[in-house]
Amino acid sequence: MKLALTTSTFGKTPFDEALERISRHGFRAIEITAIPGGPHLDAAKITPQEVEALRQRLQQLRLEVVAIMTCPIGPFGEPHYVSYIKRAIDLAVALECPDVLFFSRKPPDMDRYTEAELRSDLTKKMRSIADYALDERIHLAFETEPGLFVESPRQALEILAEINHPALGYNLCVPHILSAGENVEDVIEQGRERIFHTHMSDLQDRIHRHLIPGLGNVNLADIVSRLQVIGYQGALSFDLYPYVDTPDEAAAKTYEYMARLLGG
Repeated sequence: MKLALTTSTFGKTPFDEALERISRHGFRAIEITAIPGGPHLDAAKITPQEVEALRQRLQQLRLEVVAIMTCPIGPFGEPHYVSYIKRAIDLAVALECPDVLFFSRKPPDMDRYTEAELRSDLTKKMRSIADYALDERIHLAFETEPGLFVESPRQALEILAEINHPALGYNLCVPHILSAGENVEDVIEQGRERIFHTHMSDLQDRIHRHLIPGLGNVNLADIVSRLQVIGYQGALSFDLYPYVDTPDEAAAKTYEYMARLLGG
């Protein structure tokens, strides 16, 4: 398993400087946040020349892009986000990145529709994106979070099973699963065939904060062990956006802790 850090951890730092500092702390893999109007990359606006310059910079820093986190989609609204995710897939192809991550959002007028109508429209959009990803040989990993349209792992795995698309899987987000009151080990077992990517962090008493490993009470070693049992070979990506004011401390402590845990 590859240890990665999200660029959102350095969300207040210029992108090129963020890459350099992440590399300096020992990480050889990153997850890029590419959202409309985001602090680092906008997948719809980046030019081919900028992509090539980024490729060269990543090679220079010995950084591999293991995932691109992009924007949400929701039923009955914002069809341009479907197009945006397809641009993120194009960016993933150019950067030789295997996974694109996305999540759901509630439409502002969702009370106008039945649950069946909402779910049908969302799955239609997910199929469209998945077909595009399959053609480009990219994996899509769907993430849940309390407060989103699809909040729980159970809901997500039901939808993924219904769509049953080879390019569409699950982003195992440990802090979101725990803050939703779910058991990570159970979700790993239930989704073992569909886990494409993993977000890690520590938490204290299931409170939704992405903590540096070792500062909470999550048994990260057990989670890694369970992932090894199912044969997971993807990335362990730490999304530590609460530390944008102290990102170097977060990066250094995370790398040190996880290198010991993984035996690296």
